[in-house]
Amino acid sequence: MNELDIEWENRIASALAAAQNAGREEIADYLRLRSANDAVRREGIGWLTDSFIRLATTRESESAGIAVERLDGHKFALGLTNLTGILVEIKHGVRCIKVEAGWTRAPGDGIMRGGALALGRITHFGFPKSNAELALIRREESLVWTAMDERSVVTRLDADAIQRHFGLLSG
Repeated sequence: MNELDIEWENRIASALAAAQNAGREEIADYLRLRSANDAVRREGIGWLTDSFIRLATTRESESAGIAVERLDGHKFALGLTNLTGILVEIKHGVRCIKVEAGWTRAPGDGIMRGGALALGRITHFGFPKSNAELALIRREESLVWTAMDERSVVTRLDADAIQRHFGLLSG
């Protein structure tokens, strides 16, 4: 967890204690739900970014000259929604994959459309038709990343799909 997330959790815990002390159970319930959802968001985003990083840091990838950069606290916009989360850039020569994922942190950041817990995108430098917009959604008892391509076709973003995205890096 990065400093931003730690500070956010501390503020939520503080607000939760204040709400409980004031007898405001409806606010305390909301803050508990928000905290639980934030933990789920971090877990889902962690799986997504770690999956790409694992592929990029294998011996074969490193020997091929693939470089990885990760930035926590990354701010980006997706449509009219402002998100804060993680950016992973994977570079191989002039080719680059950017994986961005995050969620709204304040009311002024906009809405998480479609009931998504987190949103993101995969951007392929030079291959815009391979880009995808992502949504982390809850399906029954599990979390699922979905990807929407340029034709608005929605598919599940699983390990095989991540491997296909990563495969575009080497041609």
